[in-house]
Amino acid sequence: MRVLSVSHLPQSQLTSEDFTDFSMDLEELYVKHSDLAVIRNHAFRHVRGIKTLDLSENKITHIENEAFTEVSFCSKSYTDDERMNTYYVLKPSH
Repeated sequence: MRVLSVSHLPQSQLTSEDFTDFSMDLEELYVKHSDLAVIRNHAFRHVRGIKTLDLSENKITHIENEAFTEVSFCSKSYTDDERMNTYYVLKPSH
């Protein structure tokens, strides 16, 4: 699977456990309309190959410092709140 679109999550936070059934082949991840408020450390550990991440149309209030540690490179990210964009440190892999 290369694209995953999720909406209306039952919880208000993303954790590393949310993507354990998906592989590094996942390239596009859309988590929209989910009332998402918190992104926990290492939330994308199991999908570290994502290149597009869309978290728009959520209510993100907190992103833990190591939430994106395992994401090697992401060329696009989307949020509704300009202030949250500072949290998306998009880095090339080494």
